[in-house]
Amino acid sequence: MKETGIVRRMDELGRIVIPKEIRKRMSIDNGDLVDIFVEDKQIILTKFHPLTELNTSLNIFVNTVKDIYPFNYIVLDKEAVICSSVSELVGKKISKEFYKKASDCLGRECPLSTLNLEVGANLSFDVYILPIEKYSDLFGYVIVIDNMISQKHKEFCYLLNK
Repeated sequence: MKETGIVRRMDELGRIVIPKEIRKRMSIDNGDLVDIFVEDKQIILTKFHPLTELNTSLNIFVNTVKDIYPFNYIVLDKEAVICSSVSELVGKKISKEFYKKASDCLGRECPLSTLNLEVGANLSFDVYILPIEKYSDLFGYVIVIDNMISQKHKEFCYLLNK
């Protein structure tokens, strides 16, 4: 384990401030979830994201549903693609400008080219985007990609949000 050289004092309520440099390096923002566990004699903090924890189950689910709904999909958390029918996108980091543009397209059809998200040579596809939320917290997005968005695409997005 790497040492940071930063020492913090715990307050009377047991709180410690995680230094800004560490939060920035780990992409931890205000309101993000942090997993705390003990290993040997160390307290370990890791950034927690519910979608990452469900990655295997999510892949099984979307690949099963893909047999019923044959189109491309992408599931994103707040930083990267966590599962997709376009295998070369899995794990790809997503820019902050993408998320700004994606929020303008929520719940409506828009051209893939407006998002600057490359999924192949042909960018004439349309996308439909829904946020993945729980208790009013945004965890990521579901994006379906096809030549023409229909009700089946929207149903797929809503299934993932259940």
